[in-house]
Amino acid sequence: MNKEQMSPEQLSREKAYRKRLKRVKRMKMKFLFMSLLGQDRKMNWLVKNHIFGMIGEKVLYQPNTLPNEPELIRIHNNVRIAANVTFYTHDVINMMFATLDNEPYIPHRECIEIYDNCFIGGNSTILGGVAIGPDSVVAAGSVVTKDVPPGKIVGGNPAKVIGEFEALHQKRRAELGTTDDIPPDEELWERFYSKRK
Repeated sequence: MNKEQMSPEQLSREKAYRKRLKRVKRMKMKFLFMSLLGQDRKMNWLVKNHIFGMIGEKVLYQPNTLPNEPELIRIHNNVRIAANVTFYTHDVINMMFATLDNEPYIPHRECIEIYDNCFIGGNSTILGGVAIGPDSVVAAGSVVTKDVPPGKIVGGNPAKVIGEFEALHQKRRAELGTTDDIPPDEELWERFYSKRK
C-alpha cells in the first residue's frame, strides 16, 4: 500500500514506526560503541538506559549486538548470555502477507523472559514467546522455539531437553577455586588426549 492509499491514521502510525526505527538505529550505534569500551561499561549503559524490558543483578550480556526490540526481553538475576546469541521478538512474515493480500497487517511481536540462574550458550537463537528457566542452560548453537522447563539443560535445533541443571551444577563443583587454581595449558591438553585413548 502506498502513501496515497493510506488513511490519516495509517500515515500517523507509519510516521511513528519510522521514528522508532531511527531511535533503534541510534541506540544500536551507542551500544556498539559501549561494547568497544569493555564489558563493564556496556553493562552499566544497558542498565542505566533501561534498554531491556528488565535486567536483573549479576547479569552478563556478551553479544555485541542488540535485538531490534530489547524492551520485549526481560532478563532476571544471575543470567549469563554468551557471545553471538540472537533474540527474535518479531518477524516480518506479516509484511509479506500484506503485500500478498494488498491489505495492512500489524507487526507480529512476542516477548521473551529469562528467569534467574540461566546460561545461554554462544550462537544460540531464542525465538519470541519463549520463557527460559529458572535454573536452566541453553547449550551453544541451540534454537529455542518453546519454553525451557525449570532445572533443565536444552540443546539442538529445535532445542530439546538433554540434561539436568543440578547434575551439571554438582559436576562443576569439582572446579571450585580461584583463578590461581586454573590448570596450565599443558595439563588441559593432557586431559584432552587422555579422554581419547
